[in-house]
Amino acid sequence: MKRYLLFSGDGYYPCGGVEDFVRGFNSPEAIEQHLRALNEKDKKPDWSNVLDIQTGTRYYVDRYTYQLK
Repeated sequence: MKRYLLFSGDGYYPCGGVEDFVRGFNSPEAIEQHLRALNEKDKKPDWSNVLDIQTGTRYYVDRYTYQLK
């Protein structure tokens, strides 16, 4: 199982909870790469959150820099 779980979607159509799950990643850098690739295809989500399942920490992803905060 991947350590970081990405949840994201459009601001006006959030599904809520598990329905907004995208996929798991091994590192924050991999999440940044994934979001940058979506941006290049004009499919950047309006919002993104990440859950670190080892520590239980929740992060918000900066929409412009793709960094976890």
